[in-house]
Amino acid sequence: MCEHTSQALLVSILKLSASAFTIGSVATTEAQRFIYDSSTGGLFFDLDGSGGAFTQAQFAQLHGGLSLTEANFVIVA
Repeated sequence: MCEHTSQALLVSILKLSASAFTIGSVATTEAQRFIYDSSTGGLFFDLDGSGGAFTQAQFAQLHGGLSLTEANFVIVA
């Protein structure tokens, strides 16, 4: 006998705040978590926004020179 279990998947779609995104090679404020390096196209996440205790990690490779803003991203939680 087979049993099927149904589970609801609850997700939230959130907007990325302007203060959490920057264009450059490193975060320059503690609020900046997502960094797009427009010269290399690398997209990075910085856990603490300081570049101190945690090293930023590249999680995507995009084309360089894109005109990105925080509006190009959503957070699925």
